[in-house]
This record gives sequence, C-alpha cells and structure tokens, in this order.
Amino acid sequence: MHRIVYFSHMARKMTAREVAGIVGLSRTNNARDGLTGLLLYHGSCFFQVLEGGADKLALRYQKIAEDPRHANLRVVQSEAAEFRAFPDWRMGLLTPEQLPVLARDSVFSLRELFPMNSEARGDDVTVRRLVRDFLASFQSIQAA
Repeated sequence: MHRIVYFSHMARKMTAREVAGIVGLSRTNNARDGLTGLLLYHGSCFFQVLEGGADKLALRYQKIAEDPRHANLRVVQSEAAEFRAFPDWRMGLLTPEQLPVLARDSVFSLRELFPMNSEARGDDVTVRRLVRDFLASFQSIQAA
C-alpha cells in the first residue's frame, strides 16, 4: 500500500459543479483501480490524499500531473503506508470548513506553510508532521 499527498492550484477558475464532476469520475476510476482518498479544495487550491497499490497510484498521479486543470503541482508525501486513512472513501470531497476540527487545524497550518515559490515544501519536516497529524485525525474519527 502506498500514499501520495499533494497540493496544486487550479490552472483556471472552476465552479463547484466542475470540481464535483471531477470527483464523480474519480470515484468510478478509483473503484476500478482499488484507490481511495480525499480531495480538499479551497479557492483555487487543491489538497489531495490518494492511497492504493503503488503501480496504480503512480499511473493515476501521472494522469493528474498531465491534467491541464492543475498548475504548480507539488508532492508533499509519497511513501509506503501501513493502512488506508480513507478505506471507505473512493474519493471524498470537502472544503476545509467541512473538516473535523483536528484535521482543519492541520490543513490551515499546511496552507500557511506552502508558499508556491518554495521548492523545499515537500521536504520540510514540519510539513510532513502536519500531514501525519491530518491523517491521524481521520483515523481517530473512523475508530469512534
């Protein structure tokens, strides 16, 4: 099992309906490929967690990287994972305000840490800790 976490900007302004359409197609593709995850969007920014088999995940990420709707794509984390943070979510869709309080704090902190001109964002220890805290907040919710 592998996990990729990334940020990107919308290359052009998209409506909530367009984003929902992307998620609908992603749910179909993810069900076929055994992937799960969460897409957060706020303003013109995306934050996504994708989980699944390393080969399928690499192919999906490559398609995302080639998608002209994304700009300034930046991987925050790409590593083996012991478990899925979103085992029942073929692709969740939320805004930061809809997140559980523990997750919301991590996401808003991440957004502040990520100036788009920083080349070291994905390597920053603080950023990696915040991603772990964000994912852990969902684990405790699912266990409840």
